[in-house]
Amino acid sequence: MSGAVRNRTTGTASNESHGLMADYSRYKSLWFYKNVLDADGDGYTNEDDFIRLALKHAVFFCKGGYFKDIYDTYVHSFQKIWAALAQEADTNQDGVITFHEWYAYINSLRSQVRSYEDLPEHLRELIEHHFNDYDSNRKLIYFAPSRNKH
Repeated sequence: MSGAVRNRTTGTASNESHGLMADYSRYKSLWFYKNVLDADGDGYTNEDDFIRLALKHAVFFCKGGYFKDIYDTYVHSFQKIWAALAQEADTNQDGVITFHEWYAYINSLRSQVRSYEDLPEHLRELIEHHFNDYDSNRKLIYFAPSRNKH
């Protein structure tokens, strides 16, 4: 019974890797939620978080400068992303997406999405905004900073 673990309580066998993958998936979802979506760190995400994200991305794009039209474009874009995401993920429609709502939404997509192109448009746009901040060479390749010690 390689790869299976027997539950001490029920005596039934379960696949250990399934549990580990579920934990890993939850961890990745939590990381994205806390480090990207919850922009103000208060434990949930709402439209204000998406406006903060828009301003962060605009500052990054403008290299610290202020160009009102660019800022307005980012804010409008992130408000549209929020509206679409809230409609699908905010199950109780209270204007807040909790981690549990986010995780349930992501899990519901897993059975429908097989590739990036299958993602809803608002998620693709959010991912592209996030990735473009790190894609400094604009070649769709992210180079992590070197960790060489001298």
